[in-house]
Amino acid sequence: AEQLLDEYKFRYPTDPILLEVRLRQGMLYGRMGAHGSALSRLNEVYAEVADRAAQSTNSSYYQRLLVTTVSEMAETYYWQGQYSDAARMSAPLA
Repeated sequence: AEQLLDEYKFRYPTDPILLEVRLRQGMLYGRMGAHGSALSRLNEVYAEVADRAAQSTNSSYYQRLLVTTVSEMAETYYWQGQYSDAARMSAPLA
């Protein structure tokens, strides 16, 4: 699945849903137990989504992506046993 996501990024670099594809890749890394790779990808997605949200008129779409990304980051920290980081990431969602 990871190779398919990489292939998608290669074939369709300007596709508007590429952020969601990259988010799913971060989620996949987390499910595979590659927590460092998951957090790295999710941080990249978070930064790009936050930047685009500030420049877009479609803020509800980017807000949904931000919430999903942050919740995935919190979950990844949780599964690593980094409970304080998980709580810190979850706080804005409450």
